Amino acid sequence: MTVNSVNSSLLLNASYSSSTITDSKTGNSISSSTLTVDEVVTLGQNSEDNSALTYGKPTTGSSTPVDVPALLAKSNQQVSDFLKLLGNLVQQQGLQWNKVVSGEQKLTVDPQTKAEATQAVSEDGDLGIKNTARRILDFARLGIGNDPGKIDTIRAAVQQGFDEAKKAFGGSLPDISNQTRDAIMATLVDWQKNGLPSNNDYTLIRPDLQQDQQQSS
Repeated sequence: MTVNSVNSSLLLNASYSSSTITDSKTGNSISSSTLTVDEVVTLGQNSEDNSALTYGKPTTGSSTPVDVPALLAKSNQQVSDFLKLLGNLVQQQGLQWNKVVSGEQKLTVDPQTKAEATQAVSEDGDLGIKNTARRILDFARLGIGNDPGKIDTIRAAVQQGFDEAKKAFGGSLPDISNQTRDAIMATLVDWQKNGLPSNNDYTLIRPDLQQDQQQSS
């Protein structure tokens, strides 16, 4: 599988409808029916392998206007850069994408790269479950606007994105990806039950942490 062929399958696409977003630079209105949210699903081996690699969309401050086109362009460039790096590592070591993701084959990285990746996917890391899920949910909240009826559409789009990523990686995703999806879905359900949050001021629901607390009690 080539890097280019995985490029589109790695992206989690969630399309929104029936609302508009204003580009903070140009002042142009962007129809959310044409806005695609790209978020790369976290990539790794499993919860016991700290060499897992992942990355996601860069964060923006919630108190300032969101420049959606610029943010998506930057994210797409990071997708390309990351895949080139990962693709070179896989090819140099004579490995296959699906076998690396499933854990059948191990991707060897130097200590510095491993340390940086481990930090990135930690609990408070930029690329961990919490921050990756919040990036997707921030865009979801933007697309939902004041219409809670759109939540089901968002949930379906998120699930479709993870399903497509699962197929691209040979039928399975690492634990961190599944936990990220569960956090997104649980938070969307909370919005349906308890009402939409004000802008991006919300609590991320973490089923994985709740399970850990139950097991330790």
